[in-house]
Amino acid sequence: MRGIERKVTIAWAGIFLALFFGNIYKRSTSPVVPWDLWQSHTKDTAEQFREASNYESKKNDARILYKNQRLPDFSGIVEADTVTARWLMEEGRWPEWKANRYEHIRELWGGIDSLILSKEGWDQVAWTWSWKPIPKLGLHHIPEEVLYTHPLWRSSQVRAFHHYRSRVRPVRTWEELFLLDAFDSIQEFLIPCYFTLVE
Repeated sequence: MRGIERKVTIAWAGIFLALFFGNIYKRSTSPVVPWDLWQSHTKDTAEQFREASNYESKKNDARILYKNQRLPDFSGIVEADTVTARWLMEEGRWPEWKANRYEHIRELWGGIDSLILSKEGWDQVAWTWSWKPIPKLGLHHIPEEVLYTHPLWRSSQVRAFHHYRSRVRPVRTWEELFLLDAFDSIQEFLIPCYFTLVE
């Protein structure tokens, strides 16, 4: 243990030594202002600094004015299936992470309906959402990868379902499906809303 501590100490000492010599080298290569010109040189620098700080303060004032100038909320109808994250950020004034999450959730579910909107808290907006029912996915034809990415399914449930479907036969009833693995009551309620057993 002591050997490791010693090596770490030596490594840090080497880093600080390199920084020290780098600083000396930088100072030796920077232009030196003669003493008689030092006063005029510092005046120029101070003036440049003042101009730069004035520019920055004007920029900050413009930013504050833009932030405080709040546009009226959009109050029309928004299509939940076609609205883009960019629109939600610009017109709806949603933060970027929220708009991107909206698109991600819509992709995972295959659409957006009132249930998902209220679950995520997206129904509390100034506009009116318009949505179409999410088309039900047929469990007999759906690829296994889609089930793994769907928010309603757990990986153990997908494995049990796929194993049963490939080794025994397609599932005939929802009760039969829910006996394959542990499904909770919310899943038992929602899976028939978003999936179908029709062949």
